[in-house]
Amino acid sequence: METVLAGARVKESVLRSAKRVLQAEGMSVSLAIQNLMTVTAATGSVPECIKLPDAARLKRRSQLDALMRRLETRPHIPWDESISDRDVLDEERMRRFG
Repeated sequence: METVLAGARVKESVLRSAKRVLQAEGMSVSLAIQNLMTVTAATGSVPECIKLPDAARLKRRSQLDALMRRLETRPHIPWDESISDRDVLDEERMRRFG
C-alpha cells in the first residue's frame, strides 16, 4: 500500500484543543485525518459536520453552473446574421424616441 504525507495549517489553540479531544478518544491527529480522508473517498462527499461556512456560497455557485449548462443546451433561436446588435439598438432607439 502506497501512502503520502498530507498536511494542514491550523491555529495552535485549535490543535491543542483538538489533540485533547482526540487523545480522550484514543486517536491521534494523523488517525483523525486518515479517517476523514477514508470517509470522504468512500462516500464521495465531505461530511456535513466539517463543511466550510461558505458551503452555501459554493452550493449557489454549483446551481449557477448547472443553470448555465442548461442555457447552453437550449435550442438555438434563428437570427438574421446580416443585422448587427448596433442596428437593432438604433432601430429601438428610433422607435422609442423618434
